[in-house]
Amino acid sequence: MRQNKIAALGLLVTHVLINAVATIMGSVNTHPVAIVMFFVFMYVFLMGTKGTFSFYKLTHPEYPTN
Repeated sequence: MRQNKIAALGLLVTHVLINAVATIMGSVNTHPVAIVMFFVFMYVFLMGTKGTFSFYKLTHPEYPTN
């Protein structure tokens, strides 16, 4: 389970950092579709990360299902 959480966070952080660096360097694409796609992918990665942590919490022995 730990690898799943690390992978989800890594994907989210990589997406944000790549776009932050591109913005700082001035090579960011300002086309409206590119901006919308940034937010679409950001939403998908956030929900994937949230789901990964929720799944871990629900299946971890520390949290009984009774």
